[in-house]
Amino acid sequence: MRDHAIGHPALTDRPTGLTNRLHFELVYSYLFQAADRIEQAVLELNLGRVSIGLANYEASMKEPSELLETADRVLRAAEEAGGGVELA
Repeated sequence: MRDHAIGHPALTDRPTGLTNRLHFELVYSYLFQAADRIEQAVLELNLGRVSIGLANYEASMKEPSELLETADRVLRAAEEAGGGVELA
């Protein structure tokens, strides 16, 4: 089923074969819904301030550890700031 969804004509620009706007709207919709559910679950656990570090993959990164190190660095920055979300 996954292969069918990835290559589905409604989610692909026919001339280029690339994903189209509908594809991105669908993906982002799922991501935001998942984030809302996670946020609600965390609030119900009453854990206090939550820290999240997000890192973008860059083509210059040659090893998976480089991305993990970047994510770890921004997570630590969020924790030091008292919680929240930090982006790198």
